[in-house]
Amino acid sequence: MKAQAIKDASQLDELVYLSAWCWEGILPTQEMIDEIEKDLKLDEHNVIYTCNGDMINRHFGLTGDNAYPGDYPFIFVYDYYDVENRILFGAKWFDVIMENNIINQVLLEESEKEGSDTSEDDYVEEEI
Repeated sequence: MKAQAIKDASQLDELVYLSAWCWEGILPTQEMIDEIEKDLKLDEHNVIYTCNGDMINRHFGLTGDNAYPGDYPFIFVYDYYDVENRILFGAKWFDVIMENNIINQVLLEESEKEGSDTSEDDYVEEEI
């Protein structure tokens, strides 16, 4: 199986809507893609997608301390719903990641308007 790079940012909306599995910060080497395919026992109807932080930042409007580094890698698998494996393999649901990022972006923008610093205690932690 070969990973498909996301070319159209609207695909990110679909991955959010479908609650795709997401790995953040793991390089999508062919070895890693093969390992995911083998360990999850994916078949031809499953697709592995990849993108980087630049695309996520632009599409979801993430800025400042809330933005990902431009080359920060993401790997996605959707249409796979084995929750036990999700936890075992350290994947997170992409919709939860983005929901938390959007909340944190609003907090960041509000603090910038007020001219105050946002402490780490103000940010939302991702659910595991």
